[in-house]
Amino acid sequence: MILNMRDEDIMQQAKDLNWEKVRAFMASEGQVAGLTHAVFIKISANLMDKLGVAPGGEFRMGFQEGTKVGSTILLGDRSIRMTFKRALRALPIWQQLRLFYMLFTSVAFDLDISPEDIEKMKNSDMVEMLTGELAAELPALSHVFVNERDLVLANSLMAAANCLVEPYAPPVTIVGIVGIGHVNGVKEHWMKDEARDISKLLTLSPPHWSSRIFWTY
Repeated sequence: MILNMRDEDIMQQAKDLNWEKVRAFMASEGQVAGLTHAVFIKISANLMDKLGVAPGGEFRMGFQEGTKVGSTILLGDRSIRMTFKRALRALPIWQQLRLFYMLFTSVAFDLDISPEDIEKMKNSDMVEMLTGELAAELPALSHVFVNERDLVLANSLMAAANCLVEPYAPPVTIVGIVGIGHVNGVKEHWMKDEARDISKLLTLSPPHWSSRIFWTY
């Protein structure tokens, strides 16, 4: 599990992306979603190389410290595979092609990142940061990667809080660790009706009509 891995091992795995791993992504997630996922990993590896650190250190530290004191650890985010698939299905085919172009040119020509950008990245969520760069041109990506996950994370924290409430029981402490870009969204949805039922966010909607026509031919 990635929470048990060292930063060095995570960075090495991201750098060691090969065709066999890409094929495995495509087999398990579908050709389009799997290929997109693989390209995101390659871009992440380039960013990690420039940053000198692996993303998600706060989650690994939280896991380690929680384990030390015997806490129950719950993984509350939606699977990355479901998120990628929902993101692609939200895009019409012309925006999918635009996304592929932007991702592949980022990989082919590397990323031009200033020292100021590097400092910002050290305080942000990696996936959120990558999609944030694309959100201006493809706003549906930001909705799936950020807004939908705000609801999922709020729901998970609410469920954890509710399941531990018992009559006459002493107070309990629940610690939620989320990417910095999700904090305001979780606060906004906390104990609201929209965060109580997220079943639609955990299933795949039908592909955009343009995608169905394009991939048929």
